[in-house]
Amino acid sequence: DDYGRGTSAIALAETHRQGGNLAAMEMAYKEARLIAEKCNNMPMAVSALAYMAYQQAKQGRLYEAIETNQAALDLAVYPDGRFAPAAGLPYVKMGDVLREVDDLENALRCLKEGIRLCRLWGHADSLVNGYTHLARVHFTQGDLAGVRDNLNKAEEFTQRTTIDPWAICWYDDCRLRLWLAEGDLDAALKWVKTSGLKIDGALSYIRDLDHVNLARVLIAQCFHQPSKVDLDKVLVLLDRLLSASKVVGWLSRSIDVLILRTLAFHAGSRSETALEPLEEALSLAEPSGYINIFLDEGPPLEYLLKQLANRSQKMDYIKKLLDASERHQMDHQATTRITRIDRQSNPPHIETLTHREEQVLKLLTTELSVPDIAEELGVSVTTVRTHIRHIFEKLDVHSRYEAVIKGRNLL
Repeated sequence: DDYGRGTSAIALAETHRQGGNLAAMEMAYKEARLIAEKCNNMPMAVSALAYMAYQQAKQGRLYEAIETNQAALDLAVYPDGRFAPAAGLPYVKMGDVLREVDDLENALRCLKEGIRLCRLWGHADSLVNGYTHLARVHFTQGDLAGVRDNLNKAEEFTQRTTIDPWAICWYDDCRLRLWLAEGDLDAALKWVKTSGLKIDGALSYIRDLDHVNLARVLIAQCFHQPSKVDLDKVLVLLDRLLSASKVVGWLSRSIDVLILRTLAFHAGSRSETALEPLEEALSLAEPSGYINIFLDEGPPLEYLLKQLANRSQKMDYIKKLLDASERHQMDHQATTRITRIDRQSNPPHIETLTHREEQVLKLLTTELSVPDIAEELGVSVTTVRTHIRHIFEKLDVHSRYEAVIKGRNLL
């Protein structure tokens, strides 16, 4: 019957997804949607469109993905005008794409509504995805407390039931970014030990090439503990990931990997070489309108974008990215200021930084690691860490990322 044919088409699409055959997968989802509409199975049709949009986004067809999700939402309406719970899935998918193109206001609106509907639907995978994507918006905004809160909500479901591997991949990605932004390399390295991922292990499309997460941690470790990382092995892993991404047309993953390759060269003090993969990433990203895939990497990549700005054919695009970064920082400062004024009638006093602490704070805005800062200032690493701790206490922040954002007003 039609229902069985629709279910088979979705199962076939899933098989193609696991094998990385995106063209065949998209055709299977289209067939599932047509069958579902024929037999008036609205939830199946909506899901087929939403998953198709997800793959379009991975191929860099961001605005096409927004349109496909909107088509899914148009289907997911009851006769009385209310959205059906199944609308939660396209709302969640739409929200993350809107975040990527830097429409953060509408991204938040979609994700909050998507999570509300997914709760009614009882769809755990979509809820984990929704909370993870909402955490990603907060990360883009520089709100690490918001990231932590939403990841904790996602974790409730990861502990309670089996979640699709691709959803776990993005959940892990967000957790790792949070830990690294907070300077908690130990937590990230602990994750590596329990993840089961090996630097020379087989790559998996069903897990959304989650070795990208392993590469991210190893690059972060290379910044802080260079003697403990074989950078050449990390670069080989990134080459494998890039080839795997290109074979199946996952443009977003290709850009991810090129950015990580940029950061890997930078971590290994090969800054000139680092600009080559960055330029390639920009060439791939510009036609699709990617913004936050670059900005979420924070100060080190912003530094390299500035280095590349005056010698690249992508000057206008780089300026657009840097302007967006400055806008995020201003928005975060304004939000922080309003929040603190709400907490008490008078804004809190910030204890004055010493001259040495100001020097350290200025260097925290660069790409330099803590040992590099120590060498620059001619002091020990322990002394620099003490200064950083005092800076965090005086600024009432908990990470280098937050200190850099807040410190822009003080320097």
